[in-house]
Amino acid sequence: MKATLYNQKGEKKGEVTLPKSIFEIEGGEGLVHSYLVYQQKSARRPIAHVLTKGEVRGGGKKPFAQKHTGRARQGSTRNPQMRGGGRARSRSIRSRNTQNEGFCNHVEKNAHRT
Repeated sequence: MKATLYNQKGEKKGEVTLPKSIFEIEGGEGLVHSYLVYQQKSARRPIAHVLTKGEVRGGGKKPFAQKHTGRARQGSTRNPQMRGGGRARSRSIRSRNTQNEGFCNHVEKNAHRT
């Protein structure tokens, strides 16, 4: 397969031969759809984030004595069970790099299917 080569001014520079194994494959609709969905997911910013116990300000001192208060023992005022404490197993911003690599592998494996 041949393609026309242009320079930055838009003038025709020459022709380039492209490999058939890549550019003459008839792509299936499923592959095009999965690529479109992948692009839409990549455009979205994953911003869901909740503070964990370690990210909440304060809580360095023990709130009350361990014994002789009649209350349940507590180590910090920022524990998940306390009011104003951080969430246990909270949502956080994730890296999408592994998902991108997985999608590229998916495309490479399924490109020959039509």
